[in-house]
Amino acid sequence: MAEGTRTRAAPNTRWGRVVLLSVPYFLLAIVQAMAIRVLAYEAFETDGPSMEPTLLNGDRFVVDKSAFGLSLPFVADEADHWADPLPGDVVVLRSPADQLDIIKRVIGVPGDRIEIRDDVVYRNGASIQRRIVGPCEEASSTEDPTDCEIVEEGIDAHTWRTSHSLLSPPESLAEIVVPEGTVFVLGDHRDRSNDSRNPRLGCIPMSRIRGRAQIIYWSEARGRVGTWLE
Repeated sequence: MAEGTRTRAAPNTRWGRVVLLSVPYFLLAIVQAMAIRVLAYEAFETDGPSMEPTLLNGDRFVVDKSAFGLSLPFVADEADHWADPLPGDVVVLRSPADQLDIIKRVIGVPGDRIEIRDDVVYRNGASIQRRIVGPCEEASSTEDPTDCEIVEEGIDAHTWRTSHSLLSPPESLAEIVVPEGTVFVLGDHRDRSNDSRNPRLGCIPMSRIRGRAQIIYWSEARGRVGTWLE
C-alpha cells in the first residue's frame, strides 16, 4: 500500500432488503402472466390430424380467450359470455363427451339448418362454397396424396381448405336445426374428425368455447410459423 493512502471499506450489502424489495416485482410479474393466460391468450397444441390441412399434428397455436367470453381454468363452461362465433371461425372448445379440449371449425350457428349430402355441406338449404383444389400435399397431410384431395370451402367472404380421403365413402347427414346457444362444428379433415356429426357430441354449447384460434407460433413443417388461421 502506498504511503499516505488507505483503502475504502466495502459497503455492507443488505441482502434482506434487496430480497424484500424484489418480492413484489416477482409477484406482480406472476400475477400479470396468470391474468394474460386466464383472460387474454393461451397456447395450445394440435393433437391428431382432424384439422388438416389448416393445423397439423403438433402445431402450436395461440388462442384469443377474450373473443367470446370469460373462460376460467379448470371450469368447463364460460363464466361470462359477450359475443357469438361466426361461421368459419376456428375455435377451441371443451368436449361434452370426455371433457378434453378440441379444436374445430364453426359451420352452423343458432337457427341454421345444416345438412350434408355426399360430402357437400348445405347451410339453410344451399350448399356452401366448394371448389376442388387438387391432391393433398405430403407436407401437410397424413394421407397419401394420391388418396386425398384438398377442397376449398367458404361461407360468405370467409374461405378455408379441407381435406377428404378418396378411399372413404361419401358421407351424408340428415338436416338438423342448430339449437339456441349452440354451434355445429366440423374438423377440416372430414374423414378423421370427431365432431358434431357424432351424436355423442352433436351441437356444442357456446359456453364450452374457450376462444378463437389466432396464429401458429411453432410447427415442425416449414413455412407454417406465423400463419394466421383462416
